[in-house]
Amino acid sequence: MGKHMTLPGSCLFGWRCTGSKQQKAGPEDAVRKLKDTVDQFSFSEDNGSLEQKERMTQLCEELHGHLLSVLASLELLVGSKSNQPDSHPSGVLPKEMICEHIDSLAQFLEADLPVQLLSQLGAMQFETRKLIMNVFCALLWPDLPAVVGTKSLQYLRCHATLFTKLMSGYLQEDTAFHCGVVLRSLLRHSDLVDAFLLSGQIFELMECTCNPSIEIAADAMFTLNKALLDFKDVSGPWLNAHFEKFFSLCNKLLQSENYIVQRQVIMLLVGILLDIKFQRAMKNYVCKIQNLKIVMNLLLAESSIIKSEAFHIFKVFVVNPRKPAGVQQILVKNKTKLVALIESLESARSDDTCFARDRQKVVERLMDMTVAPGPPRIEQGPQKAESLPRTNSSVSMATTYAESNIASECYAESGVESVGHPSPGCSKAIVESGACVLPETKMAL
Repeated sequence: MGKHMTLPGSCLFGWRCTGSKQQKAGPEDAVRKLKDTVDQFSFSEDNGSLEQKERMTQLCEELHGHLLSVLASLELLVGSKSNQPDSHPSGVLPKEMICEHIDSLAQFLEADLPVQLLSQLGAMQFETRKLIMNVFCALLWPDLPAVVGTKSLQYLRCHATLFTKLMSGYLQEDTAFHCGVVLRSLLRHSDLVDAFLLSGQIFELMECTCNPSIEIAADAMFTLNKALLDFKDVSGPWLNAHFEKFFSLCNKLLQSENYIVQRQVIMLLVGILLDIKFQRAMKNYVCKIQNLKIVMNLLLAESSIIKSEAFHIFKVFVVNPRKPAGVQQILVKNKTKLVALIESLESARSDDTCFARDRQKVVERLMDMTVAPGPPRIEQGPQKAESLPRTNSSVSMATTYAESNIASECYAESGVESVGHPSPGCSKAIVESGACVLPETKMAL
């Protein structure tokens, strides 16, 4: 765990200094006062009057103070587990104090205060918004006592409106940053990734990648990568169950005239389709003629980055040993133009050491294509998978299966570790001059 923030103010770790004496400030009292203030805030509307503005400012200040107490409780509990000597003025942390702070945090969750605060985020002052964000993230600090972490995780996982409210906040410029940080904090836990995917709010997140604000769009794309690629054992089955809706939305984004959106989405797709954890989704993807048409058009893009990333998806269509007749027909009909186009491509990544080899293999496959294949032929005896040369990738599957299949072809070819995953820089929007406008296709689709 990283270094925690230093808390301002006179109330630190549950103790208030008054002159030369110290008086214990009950953490449960702080939670009760926080709840009362949140209730007042919920029923207060800013009607524009000076009196009401002053009242809202006062409530924000009260909320800020109570939230500092909650965050101080979390800091204290982290200190109790790590035995930090400065966690308490005396250097000794009484068991009764630990229990008081654990109980106060249980009340904080039972009163549904985290999500209530999230609901009011837009009406808060900036510093208070930041503090709410910090409290949310602190609820899942790994060094908290197990009972606190378990209760927090259960509360967040089972809450019916948490992810809906987070995505609503994502749509507002004033709160998008805070909601993005909170959501990514939650997505560090596989159980919460599962809850987020099951909530269906990931589709709202995908829509946010088209937000007119570059900052919001880039933040949403970064979060989308975290949701899908950090816990593939969770997102893989979900993607299989929601294949049509997810890839239909991806295709819509790929055809956007916004260069940044196109670039980020195609890099996300490369990360998905070239990873063995998404093998079933990849097999379904390369059997769709519409997907092939979109990728072929991206090969004609003006941006060299988009073209080189599109190639990594296009090659999976080419090496698929069980191409549908429609896919094979399109490839054969355009193979002369495709070969010339592929031969002219250069990798946009300095670490893509497999690009030249993959490019040559794809050209060879295209040149060998003639007519659409018939039904699969069953041969006697063991069969060796036709495969591309092995790579250093740990998931290379060349000649692994007795029966030729798409996985052994595309994963052996791709060099998954080097080209299959977006690099950390992919999460940041890179603005080039002007939007990339795709030229009309010159291929027979």
